[in-house]
Amino acid sequence: MSQNDSSNSGSVDAQLAELQRNYILKLDQKIKDILGVWQTLQNSPQPTDDIYNLHRTVHSVAGTSAILNFMEVSRICSSIELLLLPILKATTYEESTLSQIDTHMKDLNTLRQNQDYSAKPINLDG
Repeated sequence: MSQNDSSNSGSVDAQLAELQRNYILKLDQKIKDILGVWQTLQNSPQPTDDIYNLHRTVHSVAGTSAILNFMEVSRICSSIELLLLPILKATTYEESTLSQIDTHMKDLNTLRQNQDYSAKPINLDG
């Protein structure tokens, strides 16, 4: 690798590290948003729109967290997303599904309360 390639790699690494730092600053609010939609959904007699909103929000956080190596946040959000998919398709659900989602929401809230947003540095070299 030439010196120029090495400095470009360092620059990209620095940019990726900055993306991670910026995402941490937004992550607390994103998780609060998810928890807020979940709370609204639980109190709604017709939660259809709330389910779509929750799914969209969880999907976004799961994907971005995975890309930026916030794997625990991504894992929890992906689990919630998988539980929401059958509800979206059938518009019905079982209490056990809601209970499972609630457990994951509590896990997500614990991460938020502890500010446990750890991420390994992104390594594009493999």
